Amino acid sequence: MKYFDDLDKVINEYVKKTEGRFKENLAWTNNLKNNISISAEGPNVIISMPLYAIFIDEGRRPGSRMPPPESLYDWLKNKAIPLNAAFPIARSIGRKGIEPKPFIKESNNLDELTEKIADAVVNNIFKDIE
Repeated sequence: MKYFDDLDKVINEYVKKTEGRFKENLAWTNNLKNNISISAEGPNVIISMPLYAIFIDEGRRPGSRMPPPESLYDWLKNKAIPLNAAFPIARSIGRKGIEPKPFIKESNNLDELTEKIADAVVNNIFKDIE
């Protein structure tokens, strides 16, 4: 398995770089930015984030079901907006939708990781040949 010796280093560098890109791309939302975690467990990169992140990333089309008003409570508290505004805001989201703010693909460059892993393995093979 000596060909994979540099894999941990490559993956850990990727995790740090990706974490930085998430923070840059989410500068406008402290709550989401602070609740995304990226870690490496062996050869696996684990990205965990709140469920609502997908709706920010992909948006919601107009006329879709409104989100549960309770799902807006944390956001309302962070913005110092009264909780009784949750229902009208949720209804508006259902009616008007939300423009997507694609941050997941912009922050998470898997092609870069694949390329770096391949380079590390190939370099180790060539070291062995020499």
